[in-house]
Amino acid sequence: LYTDGITEAAAAGGEEYGRERLAGLLARAAGRAPQELIGEWERDMRSYLDGRRPADDRTLMVVRRCR
Repeated sequence: LYTDGITEAAAAGGEEYGRERLAGLLARAAGRAPQELIGEWERDMRSYLDGRRPADDRTLMVVRRCR
């Protein structure tokens, strides 16, 4: 689960982070522990924003499903 502050975070040029970028990151991190996945997202978001502060709050919740 995530809030719109994640997908609508804008880079310096105004392009939004977007659902596709988030989906790609989640697909690459599949099977990892929730803490690792969130860490991966945090690094990617910092890189994407390139030192800019986000304009909106951001929430990402990761749940591990046990079988």
